[in-house]
Amino acid sequence: MWIYLSGIFFPTNLSPMFPQLHPNLHSPFVYLPAVLVAAMLGLFFWKRKSWGRPLLFGYGYYVLMLLPVLGFIWMALQQETPCADWWQYLAAPGIFACIAGGFVTASRAVTKRTRLWLHALLYVVVALLFVQTWRRSATYLSMETYCRAGIAENPHAWSLQNNLGVVLKERGEFEQAISHHRQALRDNPRFMEAHNNLGNALSATGHWQEAEAEFLVALQLSPSNAEVLGNLADSYFRQGKIREALAVDAEAIKADRYNARRYIQFG
Repeated sequence: MWIYLSGIFFPTNLSPMFPQLHPNLHSPFVYLPAVLVAAMLGLFFWKRKSWGRPLLFGYGYYVLMLLPVLGFIWMALQQETPCADWWQYLAAPGIFACIAGGFVTASRAVTKRTRLWLHALLYVVVALLFVQTWRRSATYLSMETYCRAGIAENPHAWSLQNNLGVVLKERGEFEQAISHHRQALRDNPRFMEAHNNLGNALSATGHWQEAEAEFLVALQLSPSNAEVLGNLADSYFRQGKIREALAVDAEAIKADRYNARRYIQFG
């Protein structure tokens, strides 16, 4: 929660995939952030009949909207990263409302000269946020820029390594694609999609035995996976191993019998 909150006030170390956290659970300090969250809610509730009322509403809304992405509910993407900057988009308006309300309250309570200085400060802050938004938008130009930016922030983001490898393979940069898939597997050896994609890249460069080994590992992790079976069959076919290709394609059809592409490949 404090990572998200700091990102609102100081949006400089953002990331779509923060590194995995490895806290020392035996240290009492690791529980201090949670204690502070509860203490702030308690303080605002205690003062709810005076100045704490708007803060309780805004901060309470923020906490409530963040609950689904704090690890209490299973999310597939949380197997890859504990938090992502965009997960707080629905929660952030609670803090924005508190800031806006505080600014208006302060500007009404000060002199006209001080109010002008407050407005000037507001314009500077908004301008800086605008510049940061413009700089940050370059991350999302394409899948490649997104992956490269995420990897620069977190080199162990194995799903981004894998996705970048797919982009590079489609562009014909097979060696770089293979390198990124191998990096993804170093961080997560049980990543079935990376084994499958590495097999495709190796097959495209004629490394048949290595490609077959990767496909077989992928099938161990996900038995009867029609996509992997189809790729393995295509690899056999390109080597001239027609009998093996037909047998594996038949298995792919059994696993995915309503997919016309399987019958086309078999034909």
